Amino acid sequence: MNKNSVSFVEKYSWIIIIILSFTAYIPALNAKLLAWDDDIYILNNPMIIGFNFDNIKTIFSSFYYGLYHPLTILTWNIEHSLVEFKPWLYHFNNVAIHLINTYLVYILFKKYIFKNFNIAFIVSILFGLSTIHVESVAWITERKDVLYTMFYLLALIQYLKFSEKRTVKLYAFSLIFFVLSLLSKGMAITFPIVIILIDYLQNKNILNIKLLLEKIPFLLLSLAFGIINILAQKDFFGEKPNIYNFFEQITFSAYAYLQYIFKSVIPYNLSAFYPYPKETGEGMAFIYIASLIFTLLIIGFTIWALIKNKRKIVFGIIFFTINIVFVLQLFMHNTEAIMSDRYPYLASIGLYLLIGLLYIYIKDNYIKYKKLSEYIFYVLIITISISTFNRNKVWQNDLSLFTDVLKKQPTAYIAANNIGMYYNNKANTKDAIKYFSKAIEINPKFSDAYSNRGAILYQQNSINKALNDLNYAIKLNSNNSKALLNRGNIHYSKGEYKKALADYNKSIDLSPNNCKAHINRGLLYCQTLEVKKAKKDLDFAKQTCPKLTAGINKQTIPFLEYYNKTGVYYGKQGNFDKALEYFNMALIIDPNYTEAKQNILYAKKIMSGN
Repeated sequence: MNKNSVSFVEKYSWIIIIILSFTAYIPALNAKLLAWDDDIYILNNPMIIGFNFDNIKTIFSSFYYGLYHPLTILTWNIEHSLVEFKPWLYHFNNVAIHLINTYLVYILFKKYIFKNFNIAFIVSILFGLSTIHVESVAWITERKDVLYTMFYLLALIQYLKFSEKRTVKLYAFSLIFFVLSLLSKGMAITFPIVIILIDYLQNKNILNIKLLLEKIPFLLLSLAFGIINILAQKDFFGEKPNIYNFFEQITFSAYAYLQYIFKSVIPYNLSAFYPYPKETGEGMAFIYIASLIFTLLIIGFTIWALIKNKRKIVFGIIFFTINIVFVLQLFMHNTEAIMSDRYPYLASIGLYLLIGLLYIYIKDNYIKYKKLSEYIFYVLIITISISTFNRNKVWQNDLSLFTDVLKKQPTAYIAANNIGMYYNNKANTKDAIKYFSKAIEINPKFSDAYSNRGAILYQQNSINKALNDLNYAIKLNSNNSKALLNRGNIHYSKGEYKKALADYNKSIDLSPNNCKAHINRGLLYCQTLEVKKAKKDLDFAKQTCPKLTAGINKQTIPFLEYYNKTGVYYGKQGNFDKALEYFNMALIIDPNYTEAKQNILYAKKIMSGN
């Protein structure tokens, strides 16, 4: 191959990488919104409705479900202003940002870190096609992964430019992109460590005062956003006791760490959910103990590489480790899952660098294996491409996703519950109850499944069975807002308004933006003639969930008619003060209620003697 052809390949290889990556993610463009946090962050998120100054101010000044990622929410807000809840634009943008990230990885290694085409090609194509990244790209909720990574990589590139040219403008650009990354996801706090790591890679004195001083603004920002995200977590989750002892936490962390390495390279048995093992302590499976041993070996190997001055290897290992360590179970042991495929999105770059280094080492030092190594690499790329394409199909909808989870993780009671939710939304109550019951069978202490089953039993008029399920759900979790709402509905239907109001109040305290709870409490207030309170709840629901407006109006019609007829009754009795009171109740709920307006005029006319 002559110089011109090599130059041509190097110049346009990134296009091939982008085309292959896009092709692998085509199924994601047709995916739906999921009942797997998409309902929380998109469908029922009041912050994304209304692109205006007040809403943007709220986005940047508030925590949302234990997180502070305002820039991510702002992107959803903009998309909602364009297409409302049509998922295609959300998915298209996720894929587009992933492709941008793939290109940035290519540029980072080709022009700035190693300045090596082969390394850039291998790392970027593995990153672009990686099957473990499907969760971050195909899931709208995980916009924060692709978005923070994009700004993170831009900040890195600008910082490396600054390191060469030493201009204030480039330093400022790096700082700005870093802030944007932090505003997209708190995981960006690792950036200062990575730029110190790059100094080490480039054989600079990392203890040089001048080099350290220029890191201080980045370190301070990391510290500030780290504290903000800790406060966000505490604000939402409160202080939670440790579920596992320290040894178990370390062991689970080691297991997750090794699984992230393995699954980032060989995408075997990927799942949207990985439950904790049932047995812990002395009964813990050998694989968890073995993981701790292997992790210690990796630490030992890293120390050896440091001593032997293998800077590229050290860079790859530490880049991966520092960007994964904060999501290991040592820090996140109160979560439901022992690991998640989305977490190594940025970190995997370090692993793919190590693969690239190994590939080049074999080609350069073992000539007889050169062709074989090339064939293996091509087969790997083809295999990963097919795997990623098929994995995107799994993320098409709730049924395809959670059926896959339950198949691979039979103890994943959350998956069984979510399949039940899918069937319930399709009005298939028989299969819905079947899967809610399955979730309970797997985990008899899973509050949500009792709540969901109880709600269906109530709809089927099995009041006592429904109440038993809902009472037990609340016994298991007194903060189960949905169970409280559903039990409140039963009390309301039985005329037990005080009990219903107590449940509605607590449900709303726990989930302030739950429109259904506000609607039901509003209707209860209509029933108890507290119409000003009713108006407040119903208006909140209309503003927060505008798609429910027609349904709310329809539900209030019987009360408007009741108020109007009662007013007419008192009017016929000559009690016009009482009549006006009821007519005005109707107008508080609906100021445009014509019949009440006409009756008020008629009553006042009679009262005036005209």
